[in-house]
Amino acid sequence: MLFAGAASLLPFLHSGRSSAIDIGILKSALPAGVIFGTWIRLQKPSLDGWAEKLLLATLGYGFCHLLLAESSSFYFSYVLLFGAGIFDALSLAVRECILQLETPPQFKGRVYALNNFLVNASDELSEWESGVAAHWVGVRTAIRISGCVALFSASVFAWKAKQRQRLLAKITFSVD
Repeated sequence: MLFAGAASLLPFLHSGRSSAIDIGILKSALPAGVIFGTWIRLQKPSLDGWAEKLLLATLGYGFCHLLLAESSSFYFSYVLLFGAGIFDALSLAVRECILQLETPPQFKGRVYALNNFLVNASDELSEWESGVAAHWVGVRTAIRISGCVALFSASVFAWKAKQRQRLLAKITFSVD
């Protein structure tokens, strides 16, 4: 995900207060959260209320980043990164299901290839983007921006979903 490279800024966020081992432990919090979030999805694989799940996961991810920007505690930062990993895994599971269910069969190969490329490239791009943003606006502000982008995208998603619901409610189908 673009604007999600906060973990790459951890050495600067906790510089002077944490050892290299502490930074390594913090960097492991996000993948540990992803593993735990995946385990949660395996326990409850239902797609009921997928829109709400995606919205809540994106909001949770954004709030974790906003709080991480303000955190000076090693343990609180670990919990926030672990939580961001959980929310990332939950939103990824929903997004992957949507991709499989909504893609027409004749486009699945192309869509999967493009999605795979974008997902893999976005990790490196987000680290680069976070570094550039940290250079220009500072480390904590760069992390705040990533949280705000996640919250903004969740807000746009909620607004568009509501707009789509209204449109579908206006359409009437007649069967002859």
